[in-house]
Amino acid sequence: MQKNTTVETGFRYGVICGCISMVYSLIIMLLPISFTLQKQLGYVTIIFLIAYIFISQKSYKNSNNGFMSYGEGVKISSLLSLVSAGINSIFFYIYFSFLDPTYREKVKDDAIAKWEEAGMSEEQIDQVLEISKTFFEPGTMAFMTLVFGLSIGIVIGLVISAIQKKTAPEAQ
Repeated sequence: MQKNTTVETGFRYGVICGCISMVYSLIIMLLPISFTLQKQLGYVTIIFLIAYIFISQKSYKNSNNGFMSYGEGVKISSLLSLVSAGINSIFFYIYFSFLDPTYREKVKDDAIAKWEEAGMSEEQIDQVLEISKTFFEPGTMAFMTLVFGLSIGIVIGLVISAIQKKTAPEAQ
């Protein structure tokens, strides 16, 4: 069996996870459902991330005689998360900028509704909108997707790597 490197493994599974998450996100955004339900269903992508981190590390171990150090696991999961989040970040930028520029307004309207429910006055909402207007821009939303995806992936990867690690006897 050919031994895979951590980079090959992380990149390969990052592309797969990113593409699956992207298609899933597109389907959710195109469904005629409420924005709140879309957000809730969007959290399923975290399950994809968990599954692919686990699968990628298992694949690496299988190609490495059943062994994987903690550091190798973290490296695989970090690269997988970066690639997957990068794919989704690019997708969201294109989607928010060109395919459905009105989607940003849905995000903003949802935020305004939550602020109104919280009892904020119209003046307070206007102030918050002025301060946060850049957060509703496609570039900022894409960047936040990248940062969130990478951050959550690293945290999940740290945990899964601790569970999956099996150090080779000569490395102990």
